[in-house]
Amino acid sequence: MDMIVASDILADLHVHTIASIHAYSTLRECLIEAKEHNMEYLAITDHYYNEGSLVQRKNEINCMCYIEEWVTPNRYGIKVIGGGEFNLNHEVFKKDRLMKRLHWRLLGTHSWFVDRKETTLDQLYQYFVDGIGFCNAFAHIEREISELDHKAHAGGLDEPTKKFLTDMVHLAKENNIYLELNEGTLARHKVDDIERLEFWLRLAKENGNFISLGTDAHYCELIGNFRRSIVLLNKIDFPKERIINCRKDLLDGLFVK
Repeated sequence: MDMIVASDILADLHVHTIASIHAYSTLRECLIEAKEHNMEYLAITDHYYNEGSLVQRKNEINCMCYIEEWVTPNRYGIKVIGGGEFNLNHEVFKKDRLMKRLHWRLLGTHSWFVDRKETTLDQLYQYFVDGIGFCNAFAHIEREISELDHKAHAGGLDEPTKKFLTDMVHLAKENNIYLELNEGTLARHKVDDIERLEFWLRLAKENGNFISLGTDAHYCELIGNFRRSIVLLNKIDFPKERIINCRKDLLDGLFVK
């Protein structure tokens, strides 16, 4: 199978701007950096918090939903994909009509927004099930598991964790949802997280899943740097044709309603 190289990757599908509050770069800075790294597509996936006053919540939704209208086309020649990163226990985003404008919707594990002491892996799985029909991709499913319900599992690759990740791989395949290989996990997270990531990625290869790549950049200079992801993909010989970031036809297909 052909080796994956940096020039094969046309898109970064997980990027944050200052609209996420805990990120550091403006949209323009992100576009400039994406151009430097030869990205042709950039998904802006700021966090959806749904907090504050009514005006603050409406502004948050508008900021996410109108980005393509305002930014594409742009002087950098990059197709901007309007997106967002959503937390498992927020139901309201699925009901807002404007959210349908978003072409890239990530549903990710964030232990900030679930009860760490009480949530089980079965409940975590059900949260993802509840997001079917709204999200395009499940984001960093390997992360933060060790912070949830220590009675149910040890947090590494014990049998309950393997079952959860296996079930997630099958759930994604059955519902045409991408699984995200997150560069941030490889760069900044614990050994257990990386072990879990490699476990599900090998399963996804054999199961026929399609995946997406995202840097999860919270600072613009990280955009488009998939060095660790490329090493892992080549290590397990993951098929390039099942990576949306490497296929213009699938990326352009995101804009078709």
